[in-house]
Amino acid sequence: MANSFFNKRTTGVLELADRLYGHHLYECNVAQQFLSSDMSRDRKRVLKPNIKLKEQAVQDEYNKEHNIETEVDIFLKNFIDSYYPNRPKELEKFSLYNIFSNFQ
Repeated sequence: MANSFFNKRTTGVLELADRLYGHHLYECNVAQQFLSSDMSRDRKRVLKPNIKLKEQAVQDEYNKEHNIETEVDIFLKNFIDSYYPNRPKELEKFSLYNIFSNFQ
């Protein structure tokens, strides 16, 4: 049975060794995340959920009544625009890549 399995198609030595030792060929334990480094005006953003926008509208009405100025933002916070510019002084010597990959 094993002989007919290996005669069905041509495989490389590494794939054959992986199959014989029971290694999983297509699984990965490394998580990947995408960090868009486009210009701010070209970067795609995620809109806040409708429930959050309604809560924000109620809060904005309260702020208007009490003469409190607030900035209206319809987008969720993202790493490049919100967190990276406001990083602590201890992390200023680290690059965007280092902070994003190590301090999630």
